[in-house]
Amino acid sequence: MHLLETKVAHETTGWRIDFVDDDGEAVSIKVSDGHAASEDEAIERAKRSWSS
Repeated sequence: MHLLETKVAHETTGWRIDFVDDDGEAVSIKVSDGHAASEDEAIERAKRSWSS
């Protein structure tokens, strides 16, 4: 998977991070507000979760 884009949305219960590859496939990870106070924290937590 070659990462092309990272989309971030703040929803009612937390953050949704979408990692989109160059083929258009995507992985979505949800991070609750209790685990990330900012967009940057949510992205870093999602990256750790995705790579493990």
